[in-house]
Amino acid sequence: MSAIVPLAPALIKRRLKLGKEDRRASASAGRERGCPAARPLVWIHGASVGEVLAAAALIEKLRALNLRILLTSGT
Repeated sequence: MSAIVPLAPALIKRRLKLGKEDRRASASAGRERGCPAARPLVWIHGASVGEVLAAAALIEKLRALNLRILLTSGT
């Protein structure tokens, strides 16, 4: 995996061009700017659209607790 890291910017740029990435999310290329995380981060991954939709209620409850949320999906 470490061999592909130098290629990441080019891969992200290509995915942006194809409309497969959100420019706002890709701008940092996976790095958070500013100070270190002041709030805990909760990572939620849904393998399918159904799982992501099912996680919506959980996400709303976590947002009410002022937690940072990273949502990823396999589709």
